Amino acid sequence: LGDVYKRQIIASFGGAFAAFLLATFLTRPIRTLMRDLRQVSLGDLQHQSRVSSGDELGNLARTFNQMTRNLHTAQAAKLSQKALEHELSLATNIQSGLLPSELPEIPGLDLAAFYCSAKEVGGDYYDFLQVDEDTVGMVVADVSGKGVPGSLVMTMTRSMLHMAARDNNSPQQAIIEVNSCLAPDMSPGMFVTMAYLVLATKTREIRLVRAGHNAPLLYSARHGQVIDLHPKGIAIGLDREGDLFSSQLETQKFTLQPGDVLVLYTDGIVEGKDPHGNDFGDDRLHQLIARGKDLSAQDLLNTILQDLQAHQKTAEQSDDITLLVLKSC
Repeated sequence: LGDVYKRQIIASFGGAFAAFLLATFLTRPIRTLMRDLRQVSLGDLQHQSRVSSGDELGNLARTFNQMTRNLHTAQAAKLSQKALEHELSLATNIQSGLLPSELPEIPGLDLAAFYCSAKEVGGDYYDFLQVDEDTVGMVVADVSGKGVPGSLVMTMTRSMLHMAARDNNSPQQAIIEVNSCLAPDMSPGMFVTMAYLVLATKTREIRLVRAGHNAPLLYSARHGQVIDLHPKGIAIGLDREGDLFSSQLETQKFTLQPGDVLVLYTDGIVEGKDPHGNDFGDDRLHQLIARGKDLSAQDLLNTILQDLQAHQKTAEQSDDITLLVLKSC
C-alpha cells in the first residue's frame, strides 16, 4: 500500500511539474507578445518581437512585426507628406506675393484681372509694369510645366521681364532679352508662352508682341467685331541661340478707341473641359466678349468665368486660369 501511495504522489508531482512546464512554454511567448504590443502602443514603431517559434504564436509574432513595419512606413510617409504640404504652402504664399496686389489706375481705362492655379502652385503669370512715367507694360504668360518646376521658371521669367522692361519702350527688345537670359538654362521640353504689350497712357497706343501665346482678343467698337491679334513669335526657351527667336518676333501696333475691349488670357480658359472632355472653345469666348462689350471690365470678366464654370460643371480644373480685361472708356 505504501509503495502504491508513493507512486501516486510521485505521479501527481510529475504531472503538476509537466503542466507547469507546458504552461510556462505556452504563456511565455504570449507574455512576450503582450510586452511587445505595449511597447508599440507607446509609440515605438521600430520595435520588433523576438518570438520566433514555428507554431501559431510564431506566425502571430511575424504578422505583428510586419504590421509595425507597415505602421512605421506609413508614419514616415505621413510626416513626409506634411513636410511637402508645408513647403507647398510656403511656395503658394511666395507666388501669390509676386502677383499684383492692386491694379494700376490709368485715366480712361477700366481694368480687371483674375488668376487661379490648378495646383498649389501654378505656371501662369500676369503682371503690370511701370516702364516709365507715361508707359505701362501688361503681360500674361504660361509655362509648359506645372507645379513647383513651372512656378520656379515663371518666377525667373517675372524677374527677367521686370529688369528688361525698365525704361524700355520696345516690347520686342524686352522679350528678346528675356529669352537670351532664360533659354540657355531651361530644361529640354520646357518653355514659356507670353503676350506682352506696352501702353502709352496719354495716346493709348499699344505695341504688342506674342511669344507663342494665345492670340489676345480685341473687340473693335469701330468694326463692331472681335479681332484676333496674332503677331508672329515662338515661345521663350525653344531657341537657345536666340537668332530664330529674334527673327520670328513681330510687333503689332494699334490705338485703343473709346468702347474697345482688349482681353488677354491663358489656355486654361479656352481649353477648360466639361465632364465629357469638350473644350470651352475660342468661339464661345469670342461670343461672350462681343455680347459683353458694354459691360464694365470686371463684369465682363465675371461673365466669362461664370460661363466657364457652367461649362465645366463637376469636371476638375486641369489647367491654370488667367484672364485680363482692359476696356477703353
